[in-house]
Amino acid sequence: MQVVILAGGLATRLRPITQDIPKSMVMIKGKPFLEHQLALLKNQGIEHALILTGHLSEKIVAHFGDGKRLGMKLTYHHDGGRPLGTGGALAAAAALLHERFFVQYGDSYLPYAYASIWRLFEEIRATALMVVYKNENRHYASNIAVKDGLVIDYDNDPDKRQHFAYVDAGLSLLSKTLLTLLPKDRPSATGEMFKALCTQRRLHAYSVSERPYEIGSPQGLQEIASVL
Repeated sequence: MQVVILAGGLATRLRPITQDIPKSMVMIKGKPFLEHQLALLKNQGIEHALILTGHLSEKIVAHFGDGKRLGMKLTYHHDGGRPLGTGGALAAAAALLHERFFVQYGDSYLPYAYASIWRLFEEIRATALMVVYKNENRHYASNIAVKDGLVIDYDNDPDKRQHFAYVDAGLSLLSKTLLTLLPKDRPSATGEMFKALCTQRRLHAYSVSERPYEIGSPQGLQEIASVL
């Protein structure tokens, strides 16, 4: 199982903490957040992570190297100095992607059963699966609708949140063939791909009972410290 971690954001909501470090290197309980992420993946039986970097990427590489210290294999792809967006970063790293791979946000801590998600993906012969949480606008703004095991709508417009019960939990499992849904001539977001998959009724949903955690905001930083 390969996990791709999207760690190229500018983390503007966490400044001044992230003025001189990338979000992945924010210290929580004496360790960079990325180290907590990788420890969780290792405990789930995942030993290979591809980290897509951008802002101050050299600090991530200098600290983690090839991952041997953590008992993992770490590889990197840098966005080349210009923001590509989450979708553009995936497309640019195509040569390093396995035929099937998990993708998760670099600011998310996701205590889920990765192997079980992988097994379902194989059993139903899916090309795209999103982990979802029935949030009902409690912890985050809900942004997706789920019906009959499929994500049927995906929209981050705050005006639409009242129509949605679920939130994207920050983890998806994708086939490499889906990269064709991403534009090649401009930066893009993975949300564009997810919207297209919803329209095609190809985005399967895996519902979890445990909420996702994130460090994208000062409130998120406080919450994550309580579960690590």
